[in-house]
Amino acid sequence: MGVPRPSGDSHEDASPDVALSFVIQGGSERAQALAITRAAISRLRGDIEILSDSAPPPSADRWVVFLRAGDIPCERFPHELAQITCFGIAEVVSFDLFHCKSGRVFPVLLPGANPSLLRATDYLFDRVALRSWLISPEVDRSRVRAHELVLAWLKGTSTLQARGRWRHVGQPILQAAIDVGDVEKRREVALASGRTPSALPCEAASIVVCTRDKGHLTRQLVRGLLARPADEVAEVVIVSNGTTNPYALATLENLSQDPRVKILRRDTPFNFSRLCNEGARATGAAGPLLFLNDDIAPVSEDWLRRLLARLGEPDVAAVGPLLLYPDERVQHAGMYLGFQGIAGHVLRGAQLPQEDYLFTAVAPREVSCLTGAVLLVRREAFEALNGFDEQLGTYLQDVDLGLRLRRSGWINLFEPASVLIHMESTSIRTLRTSSGFSRQRDAEYRRFVERWGSALVNDPLHPSGFDIQDESLHRLAGAGGFRPEMFRDADV
Repeated sequence: MGVPRPSGDSHEDASPDVALSFVIQGGSERAQALAITRAAISRLRGDIEILSDSAPPPSADRWVVFLRAGDIPCERFPHELAQITCFGIAEVVSFDLFHCKSGRVFPVLLPGANPSLLRATDYLFDRVALRSWLISPEVDRSRVRAHELVLAWLKGTSTLQARGRWRHVGQPILQAAIDVGDVEKRREVALASGRTPSALPCEAASIVVCTRDKGHLTRQLVRGLLARPADEVAEVVIVSNGTTNPYALATLENLSQDPRVKILRRDTPFNFSRLCNEGARATGAAGPLLFLNDDIAPVSEDWLRRLLARLGEPDVAAVGPLLLYPDERVQHAGMYLGFQGIAGHVLRGAQLPQEDYLFTAVAPREVSCLTGAVLLVRREAFEALNGFDEQLGTYLQDVDLGLRLRRSGWINLFEPASVLIHMESTSIRTLRTSSGFSRQRDAEYRRFVERWGSALVNDPLHPSGFDIQDESLHRLAGAGGFRPEMFRDADV
């Protein structure tokens, strides 16, 4: 169970009520670094001990904290662990780190408790605290990888249980003896783990494309879809909304000659949610649904296979790719809550790889929501939630769907190995100039905020140390924030 909340107004006068047993790894070959870490731990207040390799297992009421020789826990380390574990059942605690080099401090800000990311690479850098009962007495504490212990714990833990029992301290409370090389090793692991699957865990996708007057783009997109393997594409439903351009109409007629293609004419006021829902209902297969904008162009050859493969993972209901603008800067690498009071795109505008941060654009990870421009959704999950909210007809329907999926216990997964170009909003650019369109968006914004207002304040899957209004991950939260350049590719 959790421990009582420490008394006092700050960590200086609080008495931490948490029992910590520290395991220092890598000390046998780094005696000086080991001495630094032991001295730092000895200065901490509270029920603190350092476990030697031969020490008996700690008692069941203790936390075991895995560090590396050279690490220095901050004075407030015990207090922060006590604060975050004082309510409910906590079994795993991760925390943000920082690194010092040449007199400068570089934060290592992590995307919360993220099992999907941990399965791809050790983004915790083997620094984590676990309840002592999770560690078998037979485990060699001096050699075991801490992140492997967390992975073993996840195998017997449901998604909802993991969300409640894995807590994350979104503040740098450990000076970690890591460098750019440690980051690069983990980036390489993430890249190597993403291989094109030969067999898929689900049926072929039913694809819904909404379009208006985009003959050339729609022709190129749909022809490419129809050329894909049969185990990837079952059918394509094209929902035409107010198309009048002669070439676009001829394109639709031409594409309809393929028996796998169905054309729906919906010449009604623009409502993206309704168009997508009607397209989904018009599909005849049983596999997952893939929603595609008409202004999409694939980059990676195996983009669809990568998305479909992720539906084989437990509780994954929605998968989204890495989307780039035509100039190859990032448009979408997953979404996070709170930007401009709603949601933003992680790394928007970044040039890859030099402006990536840690593993953001190379490793799959759970996110709160995904863009609807390219969105693969498990059919049963989509239907159980009645699809997109048709009262959010022009925007925010993708964010809303993602939040409803997450609230229902599902996972929204970003898959960076799937890469496409997105020309973003070309289909509704002319609509944006009308006053009626603006009024409609205002009403939709109010509806969205009324539903999700409190959930938009803090995103548990986004590094809280970054300024929430900075999608690029350049600026830290608070006054005097600085860009954590050390862990960007430009510094390697």
